[in-house]
Amino acid sequence: MSLRIKLYGIILGMAVLGMVIMGSLNYTGAKKQLIALARENLESTAREISENVTQISERNAGLIKTIRPIMVGLYDQMADDMIIKDTLQQVAAANPQIQQLFIGTEDGEMLLVPAANLEKDYNPTTRAWYTLAADDRVTVLGPYEDAAAGKTVMTYSIHLTGDYGDDIGVLGLDVSMESFQDLVADLRVGRTGNAILIDKKGSIVADANEGHLGKSVGVFGEAMEDLGHKVVSGTSGIETVSVEDKKKTVYYSPVTGTDLFVFVCQDEQEILAPANILYRNAMITILISTVVLGCIIWLVGHSIIVPVKNTAEANKRLAAKDLTVTFPSIRDPLLRQLSDSSTLLLESFQHLMENLLHTTQTLHGNAQGVSRASERTSHSVKTIEAAMEAVRSMAEATSAAIEETNAGIEEVASGAHTASDAARNANDAAKALRENAEEAGRDTEQTVLRVQEMAQSFDEVTTSVDELNTLASRIGEIVGAITKIADQTNLLALNAAIEAARAGEAGRGFAVVAEEVRKLAEESNDAAGQIGSLAEEILSGTSVAVQKAREGKEIAQEGVSSVEQVRFRLDEVVEAINTITSLSQNIAEAVQSQSASTEEMAKAIDHVAGLTHELREKVVEVDSSLKEAEEAATNMESASGELDKVSEELEAMVGEYKLAGKTALQELSA
Repeated sequence: MSLRIKLYGIILGMAVLGMVIMGSLNYTGAKKQLIALARENLESTAREISENVTQISERNAGLIKTIRPIMVGLYDQMADDMIIKDTLQQVAAANPQIQQLFIGTEDGEMLLVPAANLEKDYNPTTRAWYTLAADDRVTVLGPYEDAAAGKTVMTYSIHLTGDYGDDIGVLGLDVSMESFQDLVADLRVGRTGNAILIDKKGSIVADANEGHLGKSVGVFGEAMEDLGHKVVSGTSGIETVSVEDKKKTVYYSPVTGTDLFVFVCQDEQEILAPANILYRNAMITILISTVVLGCIIWLVGHSIIVPVKNTAEANKRLAAKDLTVTFPSIRDPLLRQLSDSSTLLLESFQHLMENLLHTTQTLHGNAQGVSRASERTSHSVKTIEAAMEAVRSMAEATSAAIEETNAGIEEVASGAHTASDAARNANDAAKALRENAEEAGRDTEQTVLRVQEMAQSFDEVTTSVDELNTLASRIGEIVGAITKIADQTNLLALNAAIEAARAGEAGRGFAVVAEEVRKLAEESNDAAGQIGSLAEEILSGTSVAVQKAREGKEIAQEGVSSVEQVRFRLDEVVEAINTITSLSQNIAEAVQSQSASTEEMAKAIDHVAGLTHELREKVVEVDSSLKEAEEAATNMESASGELDKVSEELEAMVGEYKLAGKTALQELSA
């Protein structure tokens, strides 16, 4: 798996994880809000039911308080039972919620409207509604099952005391639970919620499902039975329990002023339905956002990472000495600085390699020229040595001839013919010696010219190598600039990573990209360091070449001086030979004419002997100079060999680089 795919996966995974976490947090928050809202709604509904039940109870209590003075007045007026029953009947007819309206007297009589069959031994004074009745307040009993009516009722009672303080009895009325049943049956909490009323025994007295009436609240499960015990003990609260195998949130509370207790419950799934819908929509949104974000990340990452990767590959090829590489064009300003600086380095290095290639070719050619000139110089010196050997031999022969002439001076008269032949032979030898000396002089002049050309070649080599040294120094400066740019890029990448860290989740993707940019800056810095090391090697090689070229130049200059001395000596030899030739001609003429005296001939011969001796000395000096010239030519050839070796090392170094589709070594071969 490539680094780019891993990077995309990490960014996309972090984004998806962030969205899932945000969705979960939103779901949890919404769930808490919905539960809190549902609890408030349940509590509000229970409070509303309690208020309605209390209003109904207070209305019934108010009704019995209204009837009380009427009944007291009738009893004070000694009204008969028929009038009292008719009055009660009218009141019952006007209030349909009244199940029965009755008066129990202290002597055990019972007036009941509507009439009902009572037990034979029924005594109202023994009933709880009678014994608990008071003068100053209404007593409420129930709900309970009325034996006479066969229904669940609530009894409201109040004590009747005459205006004269006599004890009349107790006025009571039974109210059917239908009004409470209607109140609960018509109530809906959401789609699945409902309410119930129970009495202090835990029996259900009002429920939308009439089949539950009269049954224990435990019919809904043990959890509801436990809540029934809590509410009967006077506790209010809200809990989530299992009701008929469903999770429901139940609010329970006593009804003020009664022995009734209210339960309001709602299915938990209905409460959390909006949160579940929100969560589902959030997951769908996350899925869509993941796809869109993945596309965006791919596009952004492709536009950044691909140029970075191409630049890194180009730097690797450049570090591998391939100068045909090209750096991609990058739109991002920060990355474009790195690409532009790398392109500038590449162009400078290409120019340097081209100059180095040209200089190496020139150096190689000059080294070969110096070598050939050294060979020609050595050959010329050997030729001059051979000529000098011939001159020395001829000088010795001339000296011998002169000695013979001097020995036979006394026989001049008789041996004039022999002296004439000897003079001619000496003259011929002098002419041959002059010709050899003149030829040696011409060869010496050619040697001087070649040595001067060789010195000029060394000057050109020194100039070219100095230029190469300057270009190599510029590489160090460019590498320094590249290093500074890479360091700045690294610093900018670090700043981008810090800013991405401050941005939190939204900036983690760009932090990874900044890390890749920082790595690229480090790779560029390493490549610049390698190039700088290579420039130092080139600088070191060029320094050696400069030193060797300067040494060759000095040796060439010494060779020029030595050859100039040889040429000067040869000029002196030619002049001496010319003198000898002239004297020989004079001797020949003197011998032929025999007009000169023997003394003059002896002086001339002595003078010729002295000149011959000087000639031999000059020949020795020329031979010494020739040896020095030969030694200079040998040194020059050695210097040219070292120069050729330096040029070969530079060729090998430059040949490792690839220029315009082929290596520099192939360029040199071409």
